[in-house]
Amino acid sequence: MPTYKLTYFDGKGRAELTRLLFTAAGVDFHDCRIGYVDDWPALKPHTPFGQLPILEIDDNIVIPQSLAIARHIARKYGYAGKDLMEQTQADVIVDTFDDLHVEFGKTLYEKDESKKNELKRQFREEVLPRYLRNLEKALKKNCGGEGYFVGNSLTWADLQAINILDITMSDFPDMLKDFPKLGSHRQRVENQPRIYEYLRNRPLQKL
Repeated sequence: MPTYKLTYFDGKGRAELTRLLFTAAGVDFHDCRIGYVDDWPALKPHTPFGQLPILEIDDNIVIPQSLAIARHIARKYGYAGKDLMEQTQADVIVDTFDDLHVEFGKTLYEKDESKKNELKRQFREEVLPRYLRNLEKALKKNCGGEGYFVGNSLTWADLQAINILDITMSDFPDMLKDFPKLGSHRQRVENQPRIYEYLRNRPLQKL
């Protein structure tokens, strides 16, 4: 089996989906968490694109870009979808949740307080309901929303769902109250034994 080293900052962010994939697959990896101030300046020039995360495989392959990393692991260990159409459907869900993640990020990094409050209002009242409504509709198209986003088994789409919902709910804890299928899906995925143990024992981090 290959050896894996996943390097990212000490937070969920862009590495958590890959951590969840390794966990679901029962694959050992070195979860290398670095400090932004103490470690990143020295490491940055040695990364392919000057950003994290990166995945090192067997000390001789370096993969950048968070979704490329996660997709590689999903394909390697059977979480990408069982055929081309399932893979495409899973990609759609992953990308849509990634778009939601980007929109949520806009509410965090604005320095002007009045603009930040307006961005949060727009996100809460307009952006978030639109995304959740469309994602619940997509979930219902597969087994009435009683199973997974794609096919009849867990894919990286489901892990991306719980990842981004978890991050977003840190600021909007009641956001799933009108979306019961998404809420029950989240519980169903998080209760899988390996995922449950990981979530119970991981460091307490907002992002």
